[in-house]
Amino acid sequence: MKAGGAPAILVLVGAMAAAAACALVLAAREERTGPAAAGLAVGGGLFLLHFRLFPRAEIFSFFLLSILVLLLASWRRGRQRALFAIPPLFLLWGNLHPGVLAGGLVLSCHVVGEGVAAFVPAVRNGPPSGPYDARRFVRLLVISAIAALALLANPYGFGVLSEAVRLSRGTVNQYIAEWVPPTHAFVTNRPSVQAYRVWTGLLVLSLPFFWWRRCLGGVLAAAALLTMAMRSVRFIAVYGVVTAPLMAVALEEWLGLALRRRARELRTVTGLVVASLLVLGVVPVINGSFYRWEGEERRFGFGVVERDYPGRAVAFMRATDIRGTVFNEYRWGGWLGWTEGMQVFQDGRTIDESLFYESTTILNASPGFEAILDRYGIDVLLLRYPKESFSNHAIFRWLATAPGWALVFWDDDALVYLKRVPRFEPVIERFAYRRLSPFAIATSKALLLPDWARLETEIRQVKEWSPRSGVVRQIAGQLYDIAGMQDRAKAEFLEGYRLEPGNGVWESLLRSVGGWPPG
Repeated sequence: MKAGGAPAILVLVGAMAAAAACALVLAAREERTGPAAAGLAVGGGLFLLHFRLFPRAEIFSFFLLSILVLLLASWRRGRQRALFAIPPLFLLWGNLHPGVLAGGLVLSCHVVGEGVAAFVPAVRNGPPSGPYDARRFVRLLVISAIAALALLANPYGFGVLSEAVRLSRGTVNQYIAEWVPPTHAFVTNRPSVQAYRVWTGLLVLSLPFFWWRRCLGGVLAAAALLTMAMRSVRFIAVYGVVTAPLMAVALEEWLGLALRRRARELRTVTGLVVASLLVLGVVPVINGSFYRWEGEERRFGFGVVERDYPGRAVAFMRATDIRGTVFNEYRWGGWLGWTEGMQVFQDGRTIDESLFYESTTILNASPGFEAILDRYGIDVLLLRYPKESFSNHAIFRWLATAPGWALVFWDDDALVYLKRVPRFEPVIERFAYRRLSPFAIATSKALLLPDWARLETEIRQVKEWSPRSGVVRQIAGQLYDIAGMQDRAKAEFLEGYRLEPGNGVWESLLRSVGGWPPG
């Protein structure tokens, strides 16, 4: 971060994702699959993984898990020295991210698989041919024991593992989208979840092929991670990484059955076609259409998407020198601490059950929430604008009449409230909103006109700090309409329409004042 800033971090994430894909392709090739099967399988694995590709520490786990899968595939191919790289891998991994537990699970499954192959006659003398060399199992077992010791070589020892397990079982996870099961209504229709179901079905149908190729360790790892993916969509990404080589084996066999004798002749041509399709698949990622198809907005490139973070609110706080003990919502904590060095109430590093429920108590204005604010000495509230419904956060209803707090900034993304303490009085006196509500509370012409000058001043203030705000134009237009100023209302709605031409609300608003279609 200090060396290259946010662009450097994004480049690092992209480079590690690309390196992980290359490792998985090599792992698939080590399983004696062709380029077409390897390309399709890894492309599918990336599709299961893509929704977790954020600038977060878990990118290290995806990358290192791919390296582990490659090392195990190379060892299965007969390259015994590949095992020696596993302990250093776990030493590094254990000091980067708790996702190393997934790596330990995968390695353990391969140990069990090799143990079964070594001691169960039906497997030992089974396909593809010849007896099993039990020394393979001993080598893998010894290396795995060393890797387990290397994993514990971190400043917290067992604490890293126990804390990761504790957090994964926490009741707070039911409120976090990435921890819900694939059957949850919030995610069940997501393309990545639907692809995970198809992916799993194809793997199950391909079990005879895995038996023939003696992929017992990989099958056990897939089964273990499948049970985790069934509990939480977060693990679908890990499941996709680990099962990509297995899927390559499945596709290789199915393609061989479909093409029969021409399989070898068409292998190179098919590989080139698959490679071309994967390259073309990058285009919708770059232009954002891929994510719009999934029902979310992302853009390819550098910088911060303004609608995701309170950039203008923070700029206001910086310009007016607002410094205090801030209460922020969970989703913004990491960004605020990262970009502003702000001491935040909560973020992805500190969240636990008690803190989460204290935050929920504040947002819902539940009994005792004022005592929580006082206990932490909170004098600045940085809250997300509740686009879905005013009633979703009862804290806003309380703040609307709370004499000890003042709203000094609002736009389409965030609101800033200050506690009425002496050091904030100059900012409150200059910027506090006394007439203009960000929630368009219904009023009448008789109540509006006596203080109309103040109302217009506050409308201009919102536009000054947030020039592209659509909400203020909608509210201002409605107020002008109530006051009988239809031309002014039409002008506000037209400004909103030009800022957000794809938002259907402007058509209905313009129709209400006789301004549709725009001239």
